[in-house]
Amino acid sequence: MAEDTKQSPESAEKLLRARIEGTGLWLGFLAFGAIAALLYAARDHLSHRFGMSFADILVSIPAFFAIFIIFPVQRWHTAFALRRYCAKHSHVLDEFTANDGRRVVMCKRCSAMLIGIS
Repeated sequence: MAEDTKQSPESAEKLLRARIEGTGLWLGFLAFGAIAALLYAARDHLSHRFGMSFADILVSIPAFFAIFIIFPVQRWHTAFALRRYCAKHSHVLDEFTANDGRRVVMCKRCSAMLIGIS
């Protein structure tokens, strides 16, 4: 006999959320790579104007902080994709203000927490 391969809606939504978060992580790495390419071009341009050692100093600070773009991009993509998923499937969104003053939107069907999204 063939086993029932149908998933419950809750487990399907968990798998969807994991896929969305994975895609958001890859988009974060893509943004990091784009920033690295821009910094490389800026270093090349600045080295002609100011010399290589000064160009390295000017580019090193933004290069250090560029790694911090990965997780905000992942969070933004996850919230955006979950908002689209909930809107497509007519889930009811509950909007309220958190204790710290941030606007929070929460899906009543799949419990997706969509923080600070317009």
